[in-house]
Amino acid sequence: MRTSWFAFGTLIALISCLTDVSCQRKKCLGPQNYCSGQFGNMQAVCVGGYCVCTGQDYDYNTCLPDAYGCKIVENTDAALAKPQYNNQQQKTNYSCTPVNSSTQYEVHILSVYEAERIHRRPPVANDATVNIVSDGKSDRPIILVLGSYESVNWILNLPADITIIKVILVAYYLAESNVSGDVNQVQVIERKRCCSQWSYGYGSDLGGGNTVGLLKQVYNRYGVVTSFTGTYRADEWSLMLSNSSSQGIETLLMYGIVDQFRY
Repeated sequence: MRTSWFAFGTLIALISCLTDVSCQRKKCLGPQNYCSGQFGNMQAVCVGGYCVCTGQDYDYNTCLPDAYGCKIVENTDAALAKPQYNNQQQKTNYSCTPVNSSTQYEVHILSVYEAERIHRRPPVANDATVNIVSDGKSDRPIILVLGSYESVNWILNLPADITIIKVILVAYYLAESNVSGDVNQVQVIERKRCCSQWSYGYGSDLGGGNTVGLLKQVYNRYGVVTSFTGTYRADEWSLMLSNSSSQGIETLLMYGIVDQFRY
């Protein structure tokens, strides 16, 4: 009985920590109390042995972007997109699903550092399949932003009744990156090179990305995104589109309605 109560208490403590952002803070490193991001826009500093971020557009405790209506969190069931690599769900994902997104456009951002562990030079694009899922036509024009650092061939798999008015391809190795698959259902493909034309980031900017800049550029064009999902490496995605009856996944999760999207 004592063991059972101990296990139960441990579970309660774990759940409490997962819902408390202060538990997600990273410890300062070494005798100099180093924090990743201390030299960039994040302005990370060590406070009480933990790294916090004082820069504009970043959460103080998690150091994740909180900008342009998109407050990015780590590993939440509310994410509309689910990335995989080698048929396995990725352990660390970054996402936002704003309740008050643009009323004029449905905009989804999928972003990775790479689609494959092995890099070639000169770069060769690795495939990443994007499976679009929809339970009804959207009441807004759909825009898809696909971002990567390494070269990626994004293969779109779209339902027959879905049209994407624009795909914005953002990549550092832009010339070697591509959009293929059901491109006959895409009206326009726009190509933007990182980081001279557009910013790039996959949710955590600790490694030098600029997710805030990417969110800003999308916001300036289309308003608050419908969703952002990023991870370091993925070769397959499933993305659930919104529709005219959608109330926002975050709202539905509050009432325990959306179980079918869980891992």
